Amino acid sequence: MEKKQGILVDGFLFREKALAEKAERELDGIKYIRNNTDMNKPQTVLQLYDRILEQELFETPVGIGYLRELQDYLYTIPSIPKQEIRPIPVESIIRKEFVPAKASGSGQDRNGLPNRAKEPAQKSGGLRLSIAGNVVLILAVIAMFVIANTGSHPNVLNYKEKLLNQYSSWEQNLKEREREVRIKEQELGIVP
Repeated sequence: MEKKQGILVDGFLFREKALAEKAERELDGIKYIRNNTDMNKPQTVLQLYDRILEQELFETPVGIGYLRELQDYLYTIPSIPKQEIRPIPVESIIRKEFVPAKASGSGQDRNGLPNRAKEPAQKSGGLRLSIAGNVVLILAVIAMFVIANTGSHPNVLNYKEKLLNQYSSWEQNLKEREREVRIKEQELGIVP
Protein backbone atom coordinates (compact mmCIF):
# COMPACT_ATOMS: atom_id res chain seq x y z
CA MET A 1 0.00 0.00 0.00
CA GLU A 2 1.39 3.40 -0.94
CA LYS A 3 0.61 6.52 1.04
CA LYS A 4 1.88 10.09 0.90
CA GLN A 5 4.57 9.54 3.50
CA GLY A 6 5.72 6.09 2.37
CA ILE A 7 4.90 2.48 1.56
CA LEU A 8 3.23 0.24 4.14
CA VAL A 9 4.52 -3.34 4.37
CA ASP A 10 3.29 -5.67 7.12
CA GLY A 11 2.60 -2.80 9.50
CA PHE A 12 5.88 -0.96 8.79
CA LEU A 13 5.93 2.32 6.89
CA PHE A 14 8.91 2.67 4.54
CA ARG A 15 9.91 6.02 3.05
CA GLU A 16 12.23 4.49 0.47
CA LYS A 17 10.80 2.40 -2.34
CA ALA A 18 13.88 0.12 -2.55
CA LEU A 19 13.69 -0.72 1.15
CA ALA A 20 9.94 -1.34 0.87
CA GLU A 21 10.53 -3.72 -2.04
CA LYS A 22 13.17 -5.56 -0.02
CA ALA A 23 10.68 -5.83 2.85
CA GLU A 24 8.08 -7.24 0.42
CA ARG A 25 10.58 -9.89 -0.73
CA GLU A 26 11.35 -10.77 2.89
CA LEU A 27 7.63 -11.01 3.62
CA ASP A 28 7.23 -13.43 0.68
CA GLY A 29 10.13 -15.46 2.08
CA ILE A 30 8.52 -15.52 5.52
CA LYS A 31 5.25 -16.77 4.03
CA TYR A 32 7.15 -19.50 2.17
CA ILE A 33 8.95 -20.54 5.35
CA ARG A 34 5.70 -20.65 7.33
CA ASN A 35 4.03 -22.78 4.67
CA ASN A 36 6.93 -25.24 4.29
CA THR A 37 8.33 -25.62 7.80
CA ASP A 38 6.97 -27.89 10.53
CA MET A 39 6.95 -25.49 13.49
CA ASN A 40 6.18 -28.40 15.83
CA LYS A 41 9.78 -29.62 15.51
CA PRO A 42 11.93 -27.29 17.64
CA GLN A 43 15.25 -28.63 16.29
CA THR A 44 14.10 -27.87 12.74
CA VAL A 45 13.11 -24.36 13.79
CA LEU A 46 16.51 -23.87 15.48
CA GLN A 47 18.34 -25.02 12.33
CA LEU A 48 16.19 -22.70 10.21
CA TYR A 49 16.84 -19.79 12.60
CA ASP A 50 20.62 -20.41 12.51
CA ARG A 51 20.64 -20.70 8.71
CA ILE A 52 18.75 -17.41 8.34
CA LEU A 53 21.25 -15.70 10.65
CA GLU A 54 24.27 -17.17 8.85
CA GLN A 55 23.03 -16.13 5.43
CA GLU A 56 21.84 -12.71 6.66
CA LEU A 57 18.58 -13.17 4.76
CA PHE A 58 16.57 -10.59 6.65
CA GLU A 59 17.61 -6.96 6.92
CA THR A 60 14.39 -4.96 7.18
CA PRO A 61 12.17 -4.57 10.24
CA VAL A 62 9.77 -7.11 8.69
CA GLY A 63 12.44 -9.81 8.58
CA ILE A 64 13.91 -8.87 11.94
CA GLY A 65 10.43 -9.08 13.46
CA TYR A 66 10.07 -12.61 12.12
CA LEU A 67 13.49 -13.56 13.47
CA ARG A 68 12.37 -12.23 16.84
CA GLU A 69 9.23 -14.41 16.65
CA LEU A 70 11.39 -17.48 15.96
CA GLN A 71 13.75 -16.54 18.80
CA ASP A 72 10.86 -16.06 21.25
CA TYR A 73 9.41 -19.43 20.22
CA LEU A 74 12.78 -21.14 20.75
CA TYR A 75 13.13 -19.57 24.21
CA THR A 76 9.89 -21.30 25.23
CA ILE A 77 11.23 -24.76 24.34
CA PRO A 78 12.81 -26.35 27.43
CA SER A 79 14.78 -28.95 25.43
CA ILE A 80 16.81 -26.23 23.69
CA PRO A 81 19.44 -24.62 25.92
CA LYS A 82 19.27 -20.81 25.90
CA GLN A 83 22.96 -20.53 24.99
CA GLU A 84 22.30 -22.39 21.71
CA ILE A 85 19.91 -19.65 20.60
CA ARG A 86 22.04 -17.02 18.93
CA PRO A 87 21.22 -13.33 19.30
CA ILE A 88 20.00 -11.39 16.29
CA PRO A 89 22.82 -9.20 14.93
CA VAL A 90 21.21 -5.83 14.21
CA GLU A 91 24.35 -3.67 14.22
CA SER A 92 25.34 -4.69 10.70
CA ILE A 93 21.77 -4.16 9.53
CA ILE A 94 21.63 -0.69 11.03
CA ARG A 95 24.96 0.24 9.45
CA LYS A 96 23.68 -0.82 6.04
CA GLU A 97 20.38 1.02 6.22
CA PHE A 98 20.87 3.98 8.58
CA VAL A 99 22.84 7.08 7.65
CA PRO A 100 22.82 9.52 10.60
CA ALA A 101 22.31 13.26 10.15
CA LYS A 102 25.33 15.54 10.64
CA ALA A 103 25.66 17.63 13.75
CA SER A 104 26.65 21.22 13.07
CA GLY A 105 30.38 21.16 12.25
CA SER A 106 31.42 18.98 15.19
CA GLY A 107 32.52 15.96 13.15
CA GLN A 108 29.96 13.85 15.02
CA ASP A 109 26.43 12.77 14.22
CA ARG A 110 23.41 13.57 16.34
CA ASN A 111 24.17 10.59 18.60
CA GLY A 112 27.67 11.82 19.42
CA LEU A 113 29.37 9.14 17.32
CA PRO A 114 32.14 10.02 14.85
CA ASN A 115 30.71 11.05 11.51
CA ARG A 116 31.37 8.39 8.87
CA ALA A 117 30.26 10.47 5.89
CA LYS A 118 33.15 10.81 3.45
CA GLU A 119 34.06 13.82 1.40
CA PRO A 120 33.53 13.45 -2.36
CA ALA A 121 37.30 13.45 -2.98
CA GLN A 122 37.72 10.46 -0.67
CA LYS A 123 34.90 8.61 -2.42
CA SER A 124 36.44 9.02 -5.87
CA GLY A 125 39.78 7.73 -4.53
CA GLY A 126 38.01 4.64 -3.26
CA LEU A 127 36.34 4.22 -6.63
CA ARG A 128 39.69 4.38 -8.43
CA LEU A 129 41.16 1.87 -6.02
CA SER A 130 38.19 -0.44 -6.55
CA ILE A 131 38.51 -0.21 -10.34
CA ALA A 132 42.24 -0.90 -10.16
CA GLY A 133 41.62 -3.92 -7.93
CA ASN A 134 39.00 -5.27 -10.35
CA VAL A 135 41.38 -4.87 -13.30
CA VAL A 136 44.08 -6.80 -11.40
CA LEU A 137 41.62 -9.59 -10.59
CA ILE A 138 40.47 -9.82 -14.22
CA LEU A 139 44.08 -10.08 -15.38
CA ALA A 140 44.72 -12.81 -12.79
CA VAL A 141 41.71 -14.81 -14.08
CA ILE A 142 42.91 -14.45 -17.67
CA ALA A 143 46.40 -15.60 -16.63
CA MET A 144 44.91 -18.65 -14.89
CA PHE A 145 43.02 -19.64 -18.06
CA VAL A 146 46.17 -19.25 -20.17
CA ILE A 147 48.15 -21.41 -17.75
CA ALA A 148 45.38 -24.00 -17.62
CA ASN A 149 45.15 -24.22 -21.41
CA THR A 150 48.89 -24.39 -22.06
CA GLY A 151 49.85 -26.68 -19.17
CA SER A 152 50.79 -30.32 -19.70
CA HIS A 153 48.80 -31.67 -16.76
CA PRO A 154 45.11 -32.56 -17.11
CA ASN A 155 42.76 -29.94 -15.72
CA VAL A 156 39.07 -29.10 -15.86
CA LEU A 157 39.38 -27.54 -19.30
CA ASN A 158 41.32 -30.30 -21.10
CA TYR A 159 41.03 -33.47 -19.03
CA LYS A 160 38.95 -35.38 -21.59
CA GLU A 161 41.39 -34.76 -24.42
CA LYS A 162 44.42 -35.63 -22.26
CA LEU A 163 42.84 -38.86 -21.00
CA LEU A 164 41.78 -39.95 -24.48
CA ASN A 165 45.30 -39.31 -25.80
CA GLN A 166 46.81 -41.28 -22.92
CA TYR A 167 44.46 -44.25 -23.39
CA SER A 168 44.97 -44.31 -27.15
CA SER A 169 48.77 -44.39 -26.70
CA TRP A 170 48.38 -47.25 -24.20
CA GLU A 171 46.17 -49.07 -26.70
CA GLN A 172 48.76 -48.63 -29.45
CA ASN A 173 51.52 -49.93 -27.18
CA LEU A 174 49.40 -52.93 -26.25
CA LYS A 175 48.65 -53.78 -29.90
CA GLU A 176 52.34 -53.45 -30.78
CA ARG A 177 53.30 -55.84 -27.98
CA GLU A 178 50.58 -58.32 -28.97
CA ARG A 179 51.87 -58.26 -32.55
CA GLU A 180 55.42 -58.92 -31.32
CA VAL A 181 54.22 -61.81 -29.14
CA ARG A 182 52.38 -63.38 -32.12
CA ILE A 183 55.51 -63.11 -34.28
CA LYS A 184 57.60 -64.82 -31.55
CA GLU A 185 54.93 -67.54 -31.15
CA GLN A 186 55.04 -68.22 -34.88
CA GLU A 187 58.86 -68.35 -34.85
CA LEU A 188 58.84 -70.81 -31.93
CA GLY A 189 55.97 -72.83 -33.36
CA ILE A 190 53.59 -72.14 -30.50
CA VAL A 191 50.01 -72.01 -31.73
CA PRO A 192 47.52 -70.19 -29.59
